[in-house]
Amino acid sequence: MPDLVAVALVIGAASLIQAIAGFGLALFAVPLLSFAIDPKMAVVVVGTVGIVASTSLAVRELQHCDWSTAKRMIIGAAVGSPFGILLLVAAPEQALRLALAAFIVVFLVVQLRGFQLQAVGPRVDVGAGIVSGALNTSLSTNGPPLVAVLHARHLEPPVFRSTLSVVFSASNVLALVLFAVAGRYDRATLEAVAVAVPALLVGQSLGGLVRGRVPPSGFRRVVTSLLALTAVASVAAVLRG
Repeated sequence: MPDLVAVALVIGAASLIQAIAGFGLALFAVPLLSFAIDPKMAVVVVGTVGIVASTSLAVRELQHCDWSTAKRMIIGAAVGSPFGILLLVAAPEQALRLALAAFIVVFLVVQLRGFQLQAVGPRVDVGAGIVSGALNTSLSTNGPPLVAVLHARHLEPPVFRSTLSVVFSASNVLALVLFAVAGRYDRATLEAVAVAVPALLVGQSLGGLVRGRVPPSGFRRVVTSLLALTAVASVAAVLRG
């Protein structure tokens, strides 16, 4: 039986962060949820409610989307997603936790060192989409490769959030279909999803109020702070076993 209170609190906090930064629901929620529920269930719950989070944000800021980039990333995600679901089904739980922790820590170090992609183009967009799709259905953390590419394009925060949300929406729809095909929706998972959705909506509403108060100069600091928190949570989950 999942800890539904923990699910609601984590999803609410993570959705608030996503509403401000444009991403972060999965990066923050999956490591923390793994303290309360099975990590594979956490991946499915976050991937499922992520459809609500990304789609609502994408609709609100649709006019800012960089459609050419988004389309290439979505094509890549469609290619990568089936590989991720195979990993989710086959990998042991602790291996999943370890992979999540390692990935987030590496990405945080890259961010703190100020590394940025120097060359971006159509092939990079598709490649980021492929990696993102595989990560989405295996760890529900599809943001980092997309964030790296979009940061390299030096997009304004509204364009960044909108483009990312559009790609997330399409990728999460693909993930939902693959989760269903793989039989990942049992009663406990559906109960957790039912609790997570209203918590997510509350978090989004609060995040929308705060977002206008975050200046562009502070936007990247929000992203880096988010990654630091999730790195700590991920390592703690691994040590907990």
